[in-house]
Amino acid sequence: MIKTTFTDPWTDINNYPDSMRQYIHKQLAIELHPDHELYGKPLKVIARREGRDDVLMADLSSDEVYLVHLTYATSQQTGAFPISKRLNDVQTFLNQANDDWSL
Repeated sequence: MIKTTFTDPWTDINNYPDSMRQYIHKQLAIELHPDHELYGKPLKVIARREGRDDVLMADLSSDEVYLVHLTYATSQQTGAFPISKRLNDVQTFLNQANDDWSL
């Protein structure tokens, strides 16, 4: 993955302590269910939106990235939750950085 620079309100996950990245991955594992499109994908968090529960995840098996709105539930979710949106690549996200990407 290319090195990227995120603009406000998005922050590169590397600007946070490792514990934040670990927490997000743990929360995603709690929330995803076998029928969710992200279940079983090798994902890595790359950015977090300040003031919201949105994160940008990279699929390590492709160039795709996913915007994910975590629910912070304490158990596996159902249906379309957590809400996610697939983008072709991180450059697509960066090219439209001024859009309201909140889910």
